[in-house]
Amino acid sequence: MEEDVLERNDDELKRILTFIRQMEGIIRNSSNAGQVERIRKELIKYRARLNQMAPESNAQSATVDEIASSLGIENSGEMRSAKTASASSVSKNVSEEEDLMLVNSLNINKASPHCSDFDINFLSTVLLLIQKEYWPVISEQHCKVDFSHGTVRDTIRNKMDNAMRNLKVLAETIEEYATADKQDFREQLLKMKNKQSRIFLIETNTVLKEISAFVEELANDVNTSGSIVVNKSDIIEFNPRFEEAEKLNGKTVSYAVTEFNVFVKQVLKKINLPEFRQGK
Repeated sequence: MEEDVLERNDDELKRILTFIRQMEGIIRNSSNAGQVERIRKELIKYRARLNQMAPESNAQSATVDEIASSLGIENSGEMRSAKTASASSVSKNVSEEEDLMLVNSLNINKASPHCSDFDINFLSTVLLLIQKEYWPVISEQHCKVDFSHGTVRDTIRNKMDNAMRNLKVLAETIEEYATADKQDFREQLLKMKNKQSRIFLIETNTVLKEISAFVEELANDVNTSGSIVVNKSDIIEFNPRFEEAEKLNGKTVSYAVTEFNVFVKQVLKKINLPEFRQGK
């Protein structure tokens, strides 16, 4: 059965072409086999959607430049940036390795005993580390911020808690799938596992970006004598009766916020997921 042809929208076409270029760059340069396989599946979906919107574009096999040219779409700045970033990524491998010292030193733990997906295991490790060691330094107990930023902090915390719940559900499904005997049940669990994996990756990537933007604002504030953080010089002292955090105990709020900022930026660079959108 042939797919319906969707109405052409040049802005949407440009966005899809940008996503395709980003994903192809990741496929070429990533050493993570699990990530490459996932991105390949997403690439197929985006090219299929492009084919629905512009059947004349030969979207299943043509290059991004060929498609853009055939549709008369000028490369946007975002598309050019994606191309430049892809072309230069190999030459940056050495310097990026140095730039990722905090995340490359992590001991990656499995999200569940039978989870072999690097991205899921990596993000699971990151979320647990943020929850235990980094989030406490910007919590209300240790980082005093103005009212508006306190509200933003609470909102992000709720989203992070939701990501943790998604992780728990996904881990349970992975284990059910690994131990299931009946074939029809395994097929059902596989679909659930794939869907939950996608949701976890999308939502975790999104909340990490929100955390990054928020902590960057705090870091800029404490390093420029701003007025958002009012106790930037205080020494952090965790209470072992209520907090598990140890890593940044005895550091100033300013130092701890700055390290948190560096860490989450390294995480986002390491995971390098494209901007998937749900429902497409």
